[in-house]
Amino acid sequence: MFQYSDPVSSYYGNFLPNNLRIQHDSKLEAIFIRLLSGTLNIENQYTGELIEQRLNYGVLPLQQISRVSAKPIRNCYSPKNLISLSSYIDDNENINRRFNTSLLREVSHYFYCKHRGNNMGGFVHLYRVLEFVSYSFPLIHSSKSRDYYGTFQSLQKYFQKDGGELKFLNRFVLKLFDSRPELLLDVELNVAGYDNASRLSIYTSLKQILTEKQSLVSFDDNLKQLKVKYKNFIEIAIHLRNRYFHFATGGFQKNIKTSEIVDPDLFFETINDSFLNWIYIIYGEIVKHLCE
Repeated sequence: MFQYSDPVSSYYGNFLPNNLRIQHDSKLEAIFIRLLSGTLNIENQYTGELIEQRLNYGVLPLQQISRVSAKPIRNCYSPKNLISLSSYIDDNENINRRFNTSLLREVSHYFYCKHRGNNMGGFVHLYRVLEFVSYSFPLIHSSKSRDYYGTFQSLQKYFQKDGGELKFLNRFVLKLFDSRPELLLDVELNVAGYDNASRLSIYTSLKQILTEKQSLVSFDDNLKQLKVKYKNFIEIAIHLRNRYFHFATGGFQKNIKTSEIVDPDLFFETINDSFLNWIYIIYGEIVKHLCE
């Protein structure tokens, strides 16, 4: 459904390893890395719509790309160099091909939904990514260990206590970034809207929905802004998904009515890009580990 084209100039392309220059037979993970670094074009083969993806999701916070070059990719995977990244891609393509196929497909659909203004649909694809990687990320990360007993022990810790695969992922992320500054950085979520009235409506609804998570979120009524630390971001995304897509009434939980948020696409526009930003940061950290 999607085709990918490389907009890098011949000059800047010379700074990229061959397998990171995207062609018709490029490896899937190379396409994924280039796409999420903001240095690739994506086209819907059926509609002919071309999306010039120029946001780098591999840095915190995500950044707009002004020039397609090797620099945004290097920034994503520093302190690893592009030669190490290139070797990793070659070594892992056959091992993780099915995984990379699914991951690239979901993210491509996300960018297409975003391009069409279908942010609720985009959130669905991001949440599918989250569920898909919830076990895959920890297992891929652990696969490099030569200490099999230690690997088993670490995986056992992620499985402990309550919760399903998403809590498993959350425990893994806390361990992956243990003692690192990223977990304590704030995600700033600026509420989208057609005008001040619609922004206020969506912001008010978010405050109500997140009442039971108020220890994890801070609110700025003047800016219509939410702040969440990255260590809590997955939990907040799961909570918002549950409150919107579980429309049951009569329970103790306050679910979201579409009438309360004006437009679901505006509601999910507030969170989507930051959500993908954090997922790709986690992915990048795992890749850096595998490049060692």
